[in-house]
Amino acid sequence: MRQKFSIFAAALREVFFACPRYHTAMAICLLVTGLMPAMNVYATGQMIALFNHSQAQHAILTTLGIWGVSMLLPSLLEPLVNYLQTHINQLVTNSVINKLMAKNASFNGLQVYDDTNIQDDIAVLKSQSKFRPTNFMVNLVNLTRETVTVAALFAMLFSIKWWIPFAILLAATPLAYANFQVMSFSWRALISSGKQSRLMDYFASLAFSRETQKDSHLFNANPLIVDKYQQAFKQVYSELQQAQFKIFSKPIPFQIIAVVVLSLVLFALYQQAAVAAITLSSAVVLLQSIMMLNNRLESVIQTSSLTYEILDYFEKYFAFLAYEENIIDGNLSIQRIERIEFIHVGFTYPNTDKPILKNISFSARKGESIAIVGHNGAGKSTLVSLICRFWDVSEGQILINGENIKAYKISELRACMGAVFQDFAKFTMTINENIMLNHQPAPNQQAVKQELGLLPTTSLDTLIGRAFDGVELSGGQWQKLAVLRCMNATSSLIILDEPTSAIDPKAEIKLYDAFRQLSTGKLSFMITHRLGSINSVDRVLVIDQGSLVQDGDPTILKQETGVFKELWLTQAAMYE
Repeated sequence: MRQKFSIFAAALREVFFACPRYHTAMAICLLVTGLMPAMNVYATGQMIALFNHSQAQHAILTTLGIWGVSMLLPSLLEPLVNYLQTHINQLVTNSVINKLMAKNASFNGLQVYDDTNIQDDIAVLKSQSKFRPTNFMVNLVNLTRETVTVAALFAMLFSIKWWIPFAILLAATPLAYANFQVMSFSWRALISSGKQSRLMDYFASLAFSRETQKDSHLFNANPLIVDKYQQAFKQVYSELQQAQFKIFSKPIPFQIIAVVVLSLVLFALYQQAAVAAITLSSAVVLLQSIMMLNNRLESVIQTSSLTYEILDYFEKYFAFLAYEENIIDGNLSIQRIERIEFIHVGFTYPNTDKPILKNISFSARKGESIAIVGHNGAGKSTLVSLICRFWDVSEGQILINGENIKAYKISELRACMGAVFQDFAKFTMTINENIMLNHQPAPNQQAVKQELGLLPTTSLDTLIGRAFDGVELSGGQWQKLAVLRCMNATSSLIILDEPTSAIDPKAEIKLYDAFRQLSTGKLSFMITHRLGSINSVDRVLVIDQGSLVQDGDPTILKQETGVFKELWLTQAAMYE
């Protein structure tokens, strides 16, 4: 329970400081509107008591004024409360999503994206972030207002018959406990269905994604996609259905207890009225207050239990913000990469047993252009991922400029690199933004247009990608765009991972000419299956089943018995 109070305090700070001025104004409005029901009941009782006094005209007018204010003020403040609540909801949601995005951007490595448990949590946080923080604020608004009303009614009833409010409160306690229990169960059911919910999102995206439509229609994959979606849905629905049944059924016995206690209180009140132990005005105040207190207590219980459930969201939210990955930033600065050395490097992906790289050792200096070749799954892309420090080595070490790669500031290390990855990103943004990845215009705009095959009149501020009615590029144009992004980087290390898979041979020759010019005086690595492109490199590293089996001049390796010659002759035979 102490942990829940701690989370509640943290969540309250989180939402309050998202828009403190709006929250302060809201608090004042809620305090005023929360007092109005008790004031109305009090004024009603006073008017009934004064109706039998013909000389109490001034007092009647004053009481009527209080009664009128208690009726009018909530109506006048309601539009202001709605206005404030709308702004608070938007600003709080924006703050939460921004912090989730900032935390996601702070991850240095890729492990968090391969960890299915973390991805399940992220899926829940993303899907719930649009309404859980908002619901928290809505519930807090209602809870604050109802609590003020309950406190005022409690004080009024206590002043007339001290035991009545305590009896009603005691009867409501088991109901409150039951509601908190079922809401906690509801959240656990939501969390347990996280993986299946992600599967639902995935199969729904497959059904509507343009990229999958050719295969889906050609091979009639839509029935399978729909069936897989339905399987995931049935599991999610089953778990949530059980939770909803508990929410419906568990509080019923406690609601019956509360009604029985309330009936006993009303019967006791009737007996006292029968023997003239209380006045008519007091009886009216008591009846109104008892019914109102009971209703408002039920509202407080329901709202509190909903808030309690939302605290489970914030618990996961704060845990995500506090999550520490295992790729720790270093302290050393770096401006250029002069030399890279792998010393007995081994690597195994987390939660797997099969080593991807085994005992890799080599060194490379600036000015060298190096091709990395091998069969599919040999570990080539993993090797360059270690250079980018998307992962840390499992064995051995990587030295850059003579220092362990872990010692450098990651942001400065990556600023020394330019890369075109095999699975390069396609950003649905402008051409300028795709190249620069900031708000600056790309240099040599006409050369960019010519390279992409665009008309001279085309603006590089044109949105690309059909998702938001932008201009669609061909696969080759997208790849050229990724290459332009790499070439624009002021880097001392260049990495090309299958950079020509989507472009024609003529464009490929042009790309490699540009690559040679760009890599002059720099260190460059190129992963390729097209061995004809390696004639221009200085060295070839041959990776086979995770081991470095050959390292040398491509001209010499063509003549030596080994994996490289086997690959070379296999490809050469395809063109005979």
